[in-house]
Amino acid sequence: MKLLLIAIAPSIAIALIFYLRDKYDREPLGLLVKTFLWGAATIVPVGIVESMLFDEFGINIFENNGLAMTLFSMVFLVAMVEESAKFCVVRWYCWNKKSIQ
Repeated sequence: MKLLLIAIAPSIAIALIFYLRDKYDREPLGLLVKTFLWGAATIVPVGIVESMLFDEFGINIFENNGLAMTLFSMVFLVAMVEESAKFCVVRWYCWNKKSIQ
């Protein structure tokens, strides 16, 4: 449980900082929390896609693959898949929602 709290604490802190600093047009807190939870729920499909891509490119994450292969896998496999999933959540879940307060 401690590891879970340590893992999500930076995200919650950043979200609170931006939410509290927005003085004029705050988004509904419920929408922000739901979007956060939908983004967190993407870890399952993202994990499946990433493991399929690692298998496709023949990368074993438990052995030393060298700097070039590690850079390639982190930038093009991990970051692109994870950030695309987060963008999809924001784009298709909350982008056009009316903010009613």
